[in-house]
Amino acid sequence: MVEELFARNLEILKEYQPDLALALQQIEATESKLISIKNDYNIDLGHIDFYNKGAKKFTNKQFNKFKQAPQRVELGWPTPMLDNSWKAQQFRTEITKEYIEKGIKDQQVNLDDTGEIAIILGLGLGFHIDKFFSTYETSSIYVAEQYLEFVYHALHIHDVKGWYEKAKKRNGRFIILIGDDANSLLNNIFTNVKFKDFGVIDGLYFYQHYDSLLLKQIKEMFDERISTFAANPGFFEDELVMMTNCFANITGDKFWNFSDKIFFNKKTPAFIAGAGPSLDQSIEFIRENRDNLVLFSTGSSLSAILNSGLKPDFHAETENDAGPPKFIGKLAEKYDLSDIILIAPNTVHPMATKFFKRKILFFRDAVTSTKFFGKESQEIYSAVPTVSNTAARIAIGLGFKDIYLAGIDFGARNKNEHHSKKTMYYDDGFMEENPAHKQATIYNLEVSGNFGGIVYTNLSFLNAAVYLSSLYKSHPLINMFNLSDGIKILGAVPKLPETLEKFKNIKSKNREMEQVIALYDKNAAIMDISQGDINQLRHDMAKYYQNLRAAINGNDDVKYDIIDFYNAIYKVVYSDGSTIIKQTIEQFNVGTVLMYFQTGFQMIRRLKKEQRKEFFNIFKEKFLKYIDQMAQESDDFLNDMIEKIEKTEIISLNNSTKIIMPKNDNI
Repeated sequence: MVEELFARNLEILKEYQPDLALALQQIEATESKLISIKNDYNIDLGHIDFYNKGAKKFTNKQFNKFKQAPQRVELGWPTPMLDNSWKAQQFRTEITKEYIEKGIKDQQVNLDDTGEIAIILGLGLGFHIDKFFSTYETSSIYVAEQYLEFVYHALHIHDVKGWYEKAKKRNGRFIILIGDDANSLLNNIFTNVKFKDFGVIDGLYFYQHYDSLLLKQIKEMFDERISTFAANPGFFEDELVMMTNCFANITGDKFWNFSDKIFFNKKTPAFIAGAGPSLDQSIEFIRENRDNLVLFSTGSSLSAILNSGLKPDFHAETENDAGPPKFIGKLAEKYDLSDIILIAPNTVHPMATKFFKRKILFFRDAVTSTKFFGKESQEIYSAVPTVSNTAARIAIGLGFKDIYLAGIDFGARNKNEHHSKKTMYYDDGFMEENPAHKQATIYNLEVSGNFGGIVYTNLSFLNAAVYLSSLYKSHPLINMFNLSDGIKILGAVPKLPETLEKFKNIKSKNREMEQVIALYDKNAAIMDISQGDINQLRHDMAKYYQNLRAAINGNDDVKYDIIDFYNAIYKVVYSDGSTIIKQTIEQFNVGTVLMYFQTGFQMIRRLKKEQRKEFFNIFKEKFLKYIDQMAQESDDFLNDMIEKIEKTEIISLNNSTKIIMPKNDNI
């Protein structure tokens, strides 16, 4: 009977988590044993039982204690935004100011007991799973488990079909994540929550089932990174800019469309130079070893490198606005940049590419332009959000095995020393002329330092550090050393610059750089664009907004239930991903639409019941207003793109269209 239950559970897992099912199928014998004693269960570890007095008794006691003081993520009552560049920010400012005028500036009551997400550390024998589903009506449960054998034993006790189907019925997901690396497990949870559940993160439950070193590490990292979980995965306006830039970049000058092919491991060390304050401590080592290393500059570190009398082999840029062209243009007046190889996502501002003869561009992950224009191209993960992420990720992709991070602080020990002294940040008037850069130097978070102690940072840099820390797990053959006196980056070995031995007689550099240039010359080209696809996108985008309006208007105004509202729009916002057009439309809108929702979700759950009817009507009215704005702007944008294509020289090529863009120096 027990084996029949296990067999049925494996069939369920084959549907929902096939990789986990395969891993469990391959277990021939277990080191631990499942034992049944007096209507309870335990795990015999050989020398001791895992649970004290049985799994059921242990879990009942633990869960009852948890209910008295559950650990939760509370985003709090939203406040007006200081920066209102994006619609999501404007929506939040508009609705919160309206309530400030009503005299409501903070939450009226404590957060209610409902929680849509639970992160659970440890499955064990799993008796706490049903308790979560029944007690909190949780929709998504993410379980991190380090021991595959525990999952194996749990599947001999529980019918897991209910776990997966309850979550699915509630528009959520039940997932068991297996691993022996705390950073990778937390990154896996982070990715799932950020891209499927971030709209309902407020009120998330965090539950630790048993103690272990690995689960303790996850808990510590979760507390440190908690602000990154609610971060927006994309802005509507930003997606429009990136679509525009990508279109210009891939149909303009020739470039190498980068993908992770099999590159020979390179013997030359790669130095990634960030613009953090600790870069200044590494400059002399770089200078002394310049002939024996490949140097990557990143963003504003280009000025620090050039002003130190050095020139990088590669330069990384990511920003899609006019800042980089302006900054690089000033440097180009003093230095010859043409032989530096540019590395950038193809969403970078088109004018930033004009200063470099060779351009390695790539399709970055999770943006609209990649979904739409990328097609058969590889989607490069973990290469953003910052220039440091870009340089490190592409260096690894090119085959560099020994990676040194210098000046990649992602913050500072001293809030007033936010960048290398050799960068333009300390030029007279720079901060006043560039308020966005000034804003980025405000560090309001405290995290662990690479060499111990506390480092000050912000949400953007913390997010970048999370992504950079994922590289060592996805690329296990690399050796990464962190010389920077900033954030601790998991997977990178801390190393003081003064402890490095001089690189001697590395004769591979010139040959390996010649290989890269040869590959560039072989692969550089412009790309093909389908005009029919753009017409189809415009048509389907209009239909998307119609469906979203219908879902909002069809919501029950009697109960004023924010979760009913969420379930109604969820089916429209998240597509099945079956076509490129559907993927594109989802990415175009999901971040902004769910930020509207997240604002309402935070507010209504903290209002008194008698206040919710009025709020719900205001929220719904504003939601529809902003959806209408997005519908009009996206239609205008796509119509403009179609008109641009019609004005270009067109060459038919294998059922697609190669676009030769007219020269336009005012892009």
